[in-house]
Amino acid sequence: MDINNIIEELIEKRCESGYWDYKEFHCENKADLIHDIICMANNLCDRDAYIIYGVVDKTAEIKGVEKDTFRRNQQEIINQLKDKKFAGGIRPFAELKTIIINNHELDILIIKNSSNTPFYLSESFSDGKRTVRANFIYTRINDTNTDIDKTADVNHVEYLWRKRFGIDKSVMERLYLILDDADNWIYKSDLPYYYKFYPEFHIEYDTNTELQNDLSHERYCGFYLDHKASYYRYKIYYHSTILFESIFLYLDGVRVIASDPKSSCFSYSNREFRYYYFEKDSIYGKMLKLLRNGSYDNPSCFGEPEPFLIFDNKDDRENFETYVKLHTNIYDSISLDAQAIRAIEYEKQNSWDIKFCESMARLYQMFIKWKSEAIT
Repeated sequence: MDINNIIEELIEKRCESGYWDYKEFHCENKADLIHDIICMANNLCDRDAYIIYGVVDKTAEIKGVEKDTFRRNQQEIINQLKDKKFAGGIRPFAELKTIIINNHELDILIIKNSSNTPFYLSESFSDGKRTVRANFIYTRINDTNTDIDKTADVNHVEYLWRKRFGIDKSVMERLYLILDDADNWIYKSDLPYYYKFYPEFHIEYDTNTELQNDLSHERYCGFYLDHKASYYRYKIYYHSTILFESIFLYLDGVRVIASDPKSSCFSYSNREFRYYYFEKDSIYGKMLKLLRNGSYDNPSCFGEPEPFLIFDNKDDRENFETYVKLHTNIYDSISLDAQAIRAIEYEKQNSWDIKFCESMARLYQMFIKWKSEAIT
């Protein structure tokens, strides 16, 4: 569901709740803004939260923010969060979007759900007479934020800490959380071996000659100067139970490590577009980051880009495919670089589908452009 539909549904409820709040105007006071964001980031609903600017509190009447003298943009809000001393340096992630409802502009501050709760300041921040206090934990109960001069009830604080450590989650849900925590995995021979806080989660590896023979000529090998690839199987255990198993690979003469990439093919106007990818919220994407010690980036020593597209999630990937369909003129105008030409020669040597390689190379360039446009 897109943001317009989400907000329309919340306004139609004509009440506030545990993860959304109406505000007629942007906050003039910076401490109030930080307090609002922290409360929403620490919501007890375990989901994204929304501060809806341009809607009257209590009545849900739509007024819009066109004439709001205190209106802020995305960068101003990011700067406010960046400048504050958050405990552990972990800040909420907030994104501002503007939508049109009933011919009025509404600013929607989306505070993304996170397992890093509770968010709180390690150094007090004041603006005028309002102070967000250090080490105070704020949250939101029903339609009410914790008062700025008080801390949340102990049972709610406990819930937020339990959320951080995944205590109330299933084993698979906990696995997804700890795979994101690369700093607290113990590594053996440069590979993640077990999780420091819960060593019952551990990973075992083995080589498989048959696997090497089956996969050592995947198309993406041609994008590297060294075409050699080595494949290994891994299994993720909880105690003695196998939770997940797949393969990881060394590419470019062992310069690049990756988990098993997925491939996709979509059609438009009787044309096919094909590429390899990872989604960050999938177990394959999380393993990619873990294998690379907490980073998605791991270019070869020659500094060339990898032939994989890395998306936030499935929605992100589908949005990119829509972008390609709407801009086939850009796709057709892309000149293949030396890396792509090298990969095509590799395809020829192995009698494979050259069009696949061309598609990967062009889509990679489109992906870079799409990402840069999204950022700006």
